[in-house]
Amino acid sequence: VTSIGSYTFYGCSSLTSATLHEGLEEIGDSAFEGCSSLTTITIPSTLTTIGDGAFSSCSSIKGFEVTAGNTQFKSVNSALFTADEQKLVAFPCKFEGEYTIPSTVTGLGDGTDAGKAAFITALYVVIVPLISLPFGRRAPLNVWISVVIAVCGFYLLCIKEDFSLSPSDLLVLICALIFAAHILAIDYFGPMCDGVRFSCVQFAVAFLLNSILALIFEGPIDFSAIGAQILPILYLGICSSGIAYTLQTVGQRNANPTVASIILSLESVFGVVGGAILLGEKMSVREYIGCAVVFSAVLLSQIDFDKLGIIKKRPKIGDSREES
Repeated sequence: VTSIGSYTFYGCSSLTSATLHEGLEEIGDSAFEGCSSLTTITIPSTLTTIGDGAFSSCSSIKGFEVTAGNTQFKSVNSALFTADEQKLVAFPCKFEGEYTIPSTVTGLGDGTDAGKAAFITALYVVIVPLISLPFGRRAPLNVWISVVIAVCGFYLLCIKEDFSLSPSDLLVLICALIFAAHILAIDYFGPMCDGVRFSCVQFAVAFLLNSILALIFEGPIDFSAIGAQILPILYLGICSSGIAYTLQTVGQRNANPTVASIILSLESVFGVVGGAILLGEKMSVREYIGCAVVFSAVLLSQIDFDKLGIIKKRPKIGDSREES
């Protein structure tokens, strides 16, 4: 056997052990997901690929072992990492005690890495003007140029390796579509009512929907864990959500939605710069250039070329003025 297909043992909750022989090269997506009775997994030296969520919800696993000679994966204190220790592939749910993640780790889990996720999410700067076209909201030429420049900047800022797409990236792309739809919804409905009331209704609906989904999918709510993280939760709720989204709702009243999306995309730049200043994270020359490119795109989107006389509108056919 050289490959275990996707969902092969999905939901086999009575499976207590699985022997992965030498010669196995690939484990598909969610191959062992939901095998809640598995206790240990030994990765053979020939295994090179592990799919998304291959060991998700394996709640009884105490540790992962990797056979000597495997060049793609390694076990560090029972957890499964890529060989370069830059990505945590799977963590044993039954691990007891404290665990220190190696400083070399740049990504957790099987999904999209943070840089790629930031780049894909920021693509709403492209999605917004495209969706706006059928509704008659055309952006001027300098804004379209700004969109292209911003995308190039985000690529420099977020993508550190070869760009490739995985199934989890589709979820992030859907997130970008929802961001774009939200910007356009505010553009359409915002001028019809008070901005603060509009924002409060948004939060009330989001609270109700997320509370219902949390009870369904997250299981029993751990209020002690919530209490332990109350300060960052309050900051997220009051500042990042309450104040920021209310200001967005009020500010978009007189802004072109495409321009608004470019300005809002600066959050990625602020996130990288804030990490460097507040958390001591090191930025590469490539990232600094990416930040500068995105910022220049924002500035370009704010320039009114019509008023500067750089771009002159052609007179419409039939328009004429009689000279006296």
